[in-house]
Amino acid sequence: MAHLWVQDGSGAWSVMPLAERAVDLSVSPPRPDAGRRAEAAAGGATPVLVSPLSSEGGGWCLIARLGADIRINGLRPLGGMRLLQDGDEIRIDGRSLFFGAESLPRVETFAAVDQPKYCPRCRQELAGGCDAVRCPHCGIWHHQSAELPCWSYAETCALCSQPTDLDNASFSWSPEDL
Repeated sequence: MAHLWVQDGSGAWSVMPLAERAVDLSVSPPRPDAGRRAEAAAGGATPVLVSPLSSEGGGWCLIARLGADIRINGLRPLGGMRLLQDGDEIRIDGRSLFFGAESLPRVETFAAVDQPKYCPRCRQELAGGCDAVRCPHCGIWHHQSAELPCWSYAETCALCSQPTDLDNASFSWSPEDL
């Protein structure tokens, strides 16, 4: 799930999941606000992030009025809009936020698909309705149940270097790394 890195009064960074379809960036900390989506589309003055049409991805777009003092990685958004990428710095009124597109691994119900999908660890088919984990790095699905703990079987994903610890999962990057 996409998220914002926001700083509290003490300067500590924390993650704000972007669970709503629109986020008002004019306040600190930013707040979810579904009503801002329509305002942003109509050219409202409040800077807002709007979500993709689907919850599975696409991109998040920052929309602000032309001439607003907003910078993305040091540059003003062209035409008042900018599609955000993982790690982009958003600077508004002297404060920084960072956009994150990275997600953490989590157990989900695997949805039935037309073409069979196979777990790279056990090589068995992933059936619709089974518990599984989608690797946030390479996107490959693994079983994850008491009977088939394929995701957590080893320290990393079967196909990439993504750590598989579900209890201590963390983002690979944070603003504290700067």
